[in-house]
Amino acid sequence: MKRLVVAALLCFGGAAVAQPMMIDPSRMSGMPRPDPAVPAGTVTVLLIHGSFDKKILHHPVELSDESGHVQKTDTDGDGRATFSGLGAGPYVARATDDGTTLPSQSIEMPPQTGVRLMLVFPLPLGTPDGAGRPDKSLPPGTVVVKAQDGDGKPLTSVQVVIGHARKGENQVVELKATTDDKGEARFDNLSHKPEDGYLPEVLKDKERYAGKPFRLVENMGERVVIEVRPVSKDLKMLQIGEGSHFILDVSDDAVQVVEVLRLQNLGVDAFDAGPGGLHIPLPSNALSATVGPQSPPTFSVTGHEAVWKGPLKPGDTELQVMFVIAYKSDSIELEQPAPIPFTEVNVVTEKIDGMSVDGAGLNFTSEEREVQGRKLMLYRGQGVAAGGTVHLTMNGLPHTNPIWRNLAAAVTLLLFVGFGIYAFGGAPLAVSPREALEKRRDHLLEELAALDAKGDGDAKRHKRRDELADKLAKLYKEIDEVSA
Repeated sequence: MKRLVVAALLCFGGAAVAQPMMIDPSRMSGMPRPDPAVPAGTVTVLLIHGSFDKKILHHPVELSDESGHVQKTDTDGDGRATFSGLGAGPYVARATDDGTTLPSQSIEMPPQTGVRLMLVFPLPLGTPDGAGRPDKSLPPGTVVVKAQDGDGKPLTSVQVVIGHARKGENQVVELKATTDDKGEARFDNLSHKPEDGYLPEVLKDKERYAGKPFRLVENMGERVVIEVRPVSKDLKMLQIGEGSHFILDVSDDAVQVVEVLRLQNLGVDAFDAGPGGLHIPLPSNALSATVGPQSPPTFSVTGHEAVWKGPLKPGDTELQVMFVIAYKSDSIELEQPAPIPFTEVNVVTEKIDGMSVDGAGLNFTSEEREVQGRKLMLYRGQGVAAGGTVHLTMNGLPHTNPIWRNLAAAVTLLLFVGFGIYAFGGAPLAVSPREALEKRRDHLLEELAALDAKGDGDAKRHKRRDELADKLAKLYKEIDEVSA
């Protein structure tokens, strides 16, 4: 499935290949990664501010060996510094930005390939993304929240609320203040213990503009900047845009489905459907539905619906939904209501003799492609209006022993979650997971298979199955991180 996903993404002009944007880059800062695309004896160091689209150009980077010898070079127009002609190591790369120095982990050079890594600096104070950032100019226990409009102008005399929650307690205390002539509201004497968390919000014109949760550090205060833009509730401004596609992969009497949806806000203002969020129905026969790896916390799956909650910024927001459809005969149907229009319907499958995909009213055209050694079929169809239904039929499915069907539905999606981090994240293929993690994975899969073989069972068995599924999903992420 992993290779099919990668190949399918390549077929659509990289629409979803840009998925590293969904990964938190700070988790990978300083981690050396062997990369066959980098020549042997070479280290490349990428410098970014917070996210992959904020590369630091023409900035000095150092590489030192264990004897203390230091090489220096600057990042290029892509934010990458390159050091060549290196021995076995070990080496350490480091860079300094705005008084902050970031070193890498120890770099051991593989004999056959080069190494790539990145150093991720925090975004500077004043970035209007709602995130809390430590500020040395503020005393410990102090938070300053600034409200500004889309042009960066301060908003005066608006209310700011900070929700204060403590681990192990259900109660949330709201702290309130009003912005001054600088657009800032100040909160003093707040607890900076590890169990205390805070969520800032700006209230304007009966709308709430939320920042991001944060904890205070012990030795300084925190500064937050929240941008307030008008919010639209006009559903006509939304559509599933060009480049969206369905990936259908046949496996053990089940079809694994990935929906790559480019949710477009065509307006100039953010869209917000309100407290209930924007609901995107899924097919009624979808099993084990979940969102794609590293999905934003505002996107979730509840039952047979994918839900986006909170403001949706103008432009494109890429979402992924994954689920399994089991089948008993040589065909299945996928019917998905469209609350907002699909500008086009595209489908990618692996080429299997005798298998085809039809779309009711979609006037599909098909073509065969070969990508990364895989023979694929691409089906392109016309769009579906708001209120209509995306209706797909797969015919000529290979039908095997049904004893594997329930196991496939339970396990294949978990496998895909792990592989999806690679496929959607755009990272190079991992060398090999650690043996200990693999053994834990195999043990959990065996327990899950044995549990499912007993049938539906009671509430206790259902609870245990959910626990195993959660552990497996987390474990596959660990394997991916260790293997990268």
